[in-house]
Amino acid sequence: MGKNAQTRLTETFNYLDKITAIPSGPYGKFKTAKKTDTAASGRISLGGGHRSTSTPAEKRETQRRHALRGLLLCMDWAGAQAKIPEAKTYCDKKSEATIKEAIQSFFPIKGKVAQDAIIQAKANKITIYGRGIDFKTLHTHSREAIESGKVKLGGACYESVCGWMYLAGITSLKWMMDNGGQPNHAVPPAWNWGQSTSSLDTAAQIPAGRIIRFIRGTGGLHYVISIGNGKCIGNHNTSEICEFWEDGYGPAPTRDGHTSEFSIAGYLATLQARNRATTTPSLRHAPIVPKEPY
Repeated sequence: MGKNAQTRLTETFNYLDKITAIPSGPYGKFKTAKKTDTAASGRISLGGGHRSTSTPAEKRETQRRHALRGLLLCMDWAGAQAKIPEAKTYCDKKSEATIKEAIQSFFPIKGKVAQDAIIQAKANKITIYGRGIDFKTLHTHSREAIESGKVKLGGACYESVCGWMYLAGITSLKWMMDNGGQPNHAVPPAWNWGQSTSSLDTAAQIPAGRIIRFIRGTGGLHYVISIGNGKCIGNHNTSEICEFWEDGYGPAPTRDGHTSEFSIAGYLATLQARNRATTTPSLRHAPIVPKEPY
């Protein structure tokens, strides 16, 4: 006889409760949303009825199935219900450890801070020639899969900053689905932004661990992460700025689809020197840890 809907959910959460790396706040929201969602229980069913656990191999398979149902429930929570059948097939031969790591990717990791995002930015794991995260690829983009090179994560400047935060464990796959795409020219609402400034002296003093939003006069944006000593790391840097970099600010950024370190004040100074608009180019910055890093 197969499990009833609530039993399946209860057993799944009994398994998930033991994953200690998941912060209690985001996990609590997930559990509240899904602990009695019997419709979701039906979607994450793996079939097969009652399974024996009399041998070590059978016990391992039971645990693996608990993990898989947990992963599928995370997908359901993230709004990717339509991809659950594909994820079942994709994970059919995956180990419990691999699936468990994928579950943790739907949540931040305890204890992760701004410096962890800087480390990820310096590791240069993201390229504009990779693929972004969307509902079609959600179940394949665990942190481990990206860091090991099994899956290539791509995006322009904003998506790269969000990707570094995700790989660092500051945010999650669900957060990436909700906030990981640049909202055109609107100010991304996930952060506590400071006031706009066009001061080169202020730019040079921005501390490490900030997301910076350069505003190119009346049009154009660029996002980077500050790393200390007046420098930042950015991806998909504007070709014009790289070519006409102002003297006195150290090496120019690397253009196009390459990540590089460069002077924050230098980028702003070059924007201002090349400006052909009526509004002076400026920047805003915010702590890289967003307001709600779920």
